[in-house]
Amino acid sequence: MSIHRASTRRFIAIFVLPALLLYSIFYIYPLIQSIYYSFQKWSGYTNVMKFVGLDNYRKLSQDSLIPHAIWNDFVILFWKEVLIIVFAMFFAIAVTRLGFGKRESGFYRIVFFFPNMISIVIIGLLWSFVYHPSIGLLNAGLQAIGLENLTHAWLGEMETAVPALIPVASWAGIGFFMIVFIAGINSIPEEIYEASRIDGAGEWKQLFRITIPLVWQHVKFAMLTILFTTLSGNYVFVLVMTNGGPDNASQVLGSYIYQLAFQQSNVGYAMAVAVLLLAITLLITGIANKLLNRETYEI
Repeated sequence: MSIHRASTRRFIAIFVLPALLLYSIFYIYPLIQSIYYSFQKWSGYTNVMKFVGLDNYRKLSQDSLIPHAIWNDFVILFWKEVLIIVFAMFFAIAVTRLGFGKRESGFYRIVFFFPNMISIVIIGLLWSFVYHPSIGLLNAGLQAIGLENLTHAWLGEMETAVPALIPVASWAGIGFFMIVFIAGINSIPEEIYEASRIDGAGEWKQLFRITIPLVWQHVKFAMLTILFTTLSGNYVFVLVMTNGGPDNASQVLGSYIYQLAFQQSNVGYAMAVAVLLLAITLLITGIANKLLNRETYEI
């Protein structure tokens, strides 16, 4: 028995240790390094560092831009959760439950998934042209239907910059989670739907009593993934489309960290903000996981 256990442990170690080593190199070590830098005053361009203790964190607590950036992160996160989950589920149900043929179903899957195959930078640049105040398609369309009073410099006005980012960030993620939901819906036995139809259940009742409860784990995966990737990846759209402007109106923590480190050469303070972002992400992810961690979906 002891020989068998030792052999099993060696077998597990062979597969686990390489992954653990890579994880340590690319995740654990950079994390420790970031925490170390957050206690330093460092420009990032020289080897000269000055230990400043908690000064960066004291500065962080007094930085009025931090609460505003956190608020923007959570506004974008909330609407991404709502829009991506709703539209991804809608398209998944449309493709799987509306009787499309294989060719039609395959066509719509490709169309909806296409944004996931494009670089986020390219998506941001394309939508920047859509939002352009003078040559953009959005303002041109509003003018064409007589709604000139609704036109804006969407990315250049403080009131519209963040709302303009939300559809772009959401559109870019719908296709992937649609595929996830399609896989979940296709795993539901058709006999369950047939039995519900015999009992008089319509499409809406089937949706809330059968489809969503039985794909709840897929929904949970989508919500947690959107949460984590949004808080850690919001900055890409912000940097490409608004660079945090106008007047920091669309600033999020990620873009602020980038600007501090690479535009203002204040790597030490940037790492303190990065540690804050990591703490917020872990806290919110843990709370969300706790709330969503149930075996069944209840109406």
